[in-house]
Amino acid sequence: MNLRPFRNLIPILILQMSTSMVFGQPAAPAKSAWNDQQKQVVEAIDRYTLAFNKLDTKLLASFFSDDARLVGVDGAIFEGRDAILGLFQEGFRGNPGLKMTNDVRNIRILSDTVAIEEGFSSTTTEVDKKPSVVAYHVVHVKRDGHWVMFDIFETAPVEDPSENMHSERLAGLDTIVGEWVEETESATIRHSARWSPSHNYLLIDYIAETGTGKPKTIATQRVGWDKKSKSIRSWLFEEDGGHGTALWTPETVGKGWKLRGEAVLSDGRVVTGTTVFDASKSGQITIRSYDRTANGEAIEDATIRLLVRKPPSLPANKR
Repeated sequence: MNLRPFRNLIPILILQMSTSMVFGQPAAPAKSAWNDQQKQVVEAIDRYTLAFNKLDTKLLASFFSDDARLVGVDGAIFEGRDAILGLFQEGFRGNPGLKMTNDVRNIRILSDTVAIEEGFSSTTTEVDKKPSVVAYHVVHVKRDGHWVMFDIFETAPVEDPSENMHSERLAGLDTIVGEWVEETESATIRHSARWSPSHNYLLIDYIAETGTGKPKTIATQRVGWDKKSKSIRSWLFEEDGGHGTALWTPETVGKGWKLRGEAVLSDGRVVTGTTVFDASKSGQITIRSYDRTANGEAIEDATIRLLVRKPPSLPANKR
């Protein structure tokens, strides 16, 4: 089989702690740098890596939620644990001597049951000893007392020069990068947008907080260049099982983006619509959604939403 397409999907799933260097970048934090909550995630990562390198598919199943999803570098989506394990089995058969390591750069604990991991992963085989490196972004959730992988996102190999074109096409999204706050009647929603390590994707986390300050819901979105449609595309996944995708085009008037998308809600309904991000006012984004349908039937326009950029925190001596 052609190794390249498979290895562009698999390396993200190798979550082994490593202090190795990746193309001259600083080494991952030492194990002593992780706090107690982060260490629990790291220990799960270590056990997962051992199972993978032993090609133990049955044991590997225990490290994924049954509703886990993997988004590949080309936008291909593998829905559910069985689909992901099927990808593994195909790779094991076609890649003798497959070995993987990982360079964990960051683990953010969002709540007692949600953590986000970022880093770089590499693979080698008996045929190809040169490491193939990718960047990854993984949402871990704690279920039945164990950390498992829920949403897994892969970025194009950082060593592939041709992928530099992606960041050029996405340059207009720089205006979205940062922390944004949206106030609703029931919650405060934080929108945290940042570039992936390779700068080929914009990563957005959505966290709703109630009056207690604890995260109520979480969704993760990835925005990148879609080679197939030759346009900017986003992929959104919600913890309740909802997911969707949209094509982005720049607004012809003013600053902003128009999104035409389709989503599947957690109850199975299919919704479509057009959403406009208006960023013409500095420090604000207005969001309008219209031309909406649910299971083919027209529904009313959504309430206009307002996002306000959160100012950076000042050092203690400047407050």
